[in-house]
Amino acid sequence: LVRLPDRPTGQHVYGAVMKALTLCGCLALLGCSRAQPAGPSLRALPVKAPLTIDGKLEEPAWLDAANTGAWLDATQAGRVVPHTVARAAFDAEALVIGLYMADEDLQSTDHVDVTIGDARWELPPDTPMRGPVGATGAVDFDGTANDARDDDEEWAAELKVPWSLLGLRGPTDALPITFTRNDTPRGVPERHLLWRGRLVFR
Repeated sequence: LVRLPDRPTGQHVYGAVMKALTLCGCLALLGCSRAQPAGPSLRALPVKAPLTIDGKLEEPAWLDAANTGAWLDATQAGRVVPHTVARAAFDAEALVIGLYMADEDLQSTDHVDVTIGDARWELPPDTPMRGPVGATGAVDFDGTANDARDDDEEWAAELKVPWSLLGLRGPTDALPITFTRNDTPRGVPERHLLWRGRLVFR
């Protein structure tokens, strides 16, 4: 399992998120039948060879791919949240999402969800993925689930979604995407994290 750097120095960020996410309104352009997508963007990285779906995020493409930046606490703006980011890559056959989650106390109730359009997949750290059939998911973690006696570190997940499952023949200009995370830390209330925006491919 590779802890992916978020700065050129390789330093990993665990800071507080100090301001709430603002979702911009869609712009209606004169003579244009489609409104422009709102919110932040995550640029997906094109890859020539299929990525191995093992949850480890060890392939060089994941270091080259852009990330979402820290996710926000969905219920309390400004609260310290565990470091969580997503990345995306694609080839001619499928879209692949890579997710990294810092976690001091892994629990079976933890999960990260990926929603693309009307399709949603739920990936827990120690049980099978749930969601539309046809996608492939894998998880890898450092620690022991459901054991408060030890200090866990992190977990990661990969999700591969064939374009056909999204009703597409290949990458488009942009896709709406939402990432959510349910985290059950030791000694504090359950936390819910959110990143909502769009995937862009060009």
